[in-house]
Amino acid sequence: MSKRSLIFLFAMALAIPTLFQARPWASGDQMALRAPDCLSCHSYSQDQKMIMGDFRSYSRQADLLSVKIGSRYQIVKITPQTKLENAPSWRELPPEAPLKVLFEEKPDGFYAKTVVVKPKLKIPENQLLSLEEMVRLVNLGPEKGRYILFDSRPADRFQEGHIPGAISMPFANFDKLPNLLPKDKSQMVIFYCNGFTSALSPMAARKAEKLGYTNVKVFHAGLPLWTESGQVVYSDSAFVEQMMGYLVLVDLRGIETAQKAHIHGAVSLEIKNLEKEKTQFPPDKKALIILYTEKSEMKELEPVVKTITSWGYTRVRVLEGGFAAWSAKGRPIQKGEVRTTIFYIPRPQLGEISGDEFVNIVRMRPKDKLILNVCTKEETSEGMLEGAMSIPLDSLQARLNELPKDKEIIIHCRAGLRAEMAYHILRNAGGFKARFLNDKIAIKGKEFFCCYK
Repeated sequence: MSKRSLIFLFAMALAIPTLFQARPWASGDQMALRAPDCLSCHSYSQDQKMIMGDFRSYSRQADLLSVKIGSRYQIVKITPQTKLENAPSWRELPPEAPLKVLFEEKPDGFYAKTVVVKPKLKIPENQLLSLEEMVRLVNLGPEKGRYILFDSRPADRFQEGHIPGAISMPFANFDKLPNLLPKDKSQMVIFYCNGFTSALSPMAARKAEKLGYTNVKVFHAGLPLWTESGQVVYSDSAFVEQMMGYLVLVDLRGIETAQKAHIHGAVSLEIKNLEKEKTQFPPDKKALIILYTEKSEMKELEPVVKTITSWGYTRVRVLEGGFAAWSAKGRPIQKGEVRTTIFYIPRPQLGEISGDEFVNIVRMRPKDKLILNVCTKEETSEGMLEGAMSIPLDSLQARLNELPKDKEIIIHCRAGLRAEMAYHILRNAGGFKARFLNDKIAIKGKEFFCCYK
């Protein structure tokens, strides 16, 4: 069953305000439609009808665009009159590309007039660092390499995973954290963020130059390339403790050492026998895997990280400071018996329903649930779940008054994309209880097939 990126896990703890529902225009509402990172670099009129955030997804069937604004999502209607700038087509929008959407508000939602894909910032060649140069510096360390490395991403992203030796300096808080910069303005300062689709590190570099720093560098490939190449990525212990039970935590110190004391929930595997344990790692290649030894030294664990990354896992992390730092901070440990078999529970994103639960709801048809099909009329004509309600996604905003607020609405489409968009429309409207199926479903007459590859 498909899963999304971890960034959605943090949204589970955050409230999503009403943004999409039809209402008289209020200039104060407009600021909620602009991501903090955008506002920290640009200033616009408060009453200008503009959305600023990152591209999330586009539904060709419904002509709807989903824009990520911080931890929430705004759905915007695309029409033949909508202008697209700096991208060849809607289907070729770069993943997580920064967007500026000028829109008009109608009773049934927001209609995009112009969508501007923010072009990549041009970085002087002498400022750019390659992966090889970055690896060399990190292996030397900040002291020997005579540099300071700053992570320009939001703090929660830093906690989940960062390059060894980096300091968290979110671009949105750059002006509030000047004390993190060195007093010596000739010292090398390096900024990185979430890769080429993000402008946070180049913008931070510009700010540093304006402050008088003369040796400013940017590792613009950022954490994505660092991770893909199998380099060590550290996770903060507070983050790991928060996510306990929804990740694979591997103790690599040997079973005898682990039995004396290990992190609660860890599984003990031998480094030398790791290849033999490959088959017991989760089928989900996006599973979060945290490794640790006594001190989790980078050179010690780099070969292990490269091995597991070569198996296709995209989120291999190392516990910063290892077991020694974990126990020194008084975090939970166990003594005695330790597991030697991986047990993994995937954690759904905000609003997502598991395939098993969806199937049970379809079969049992509980009175407190309503299944909502947001496919097109043509798709629905091929078959529909018994007792379900059909409202095509592009009509949903105008027909919200047809949906009950005393039942939980379970949304599906053919593959999950439109169902997720519909979920955010209901969440933004307020008052609805809803979840969505983030997986494939095929309906032929009265038969249905769910969660297939």
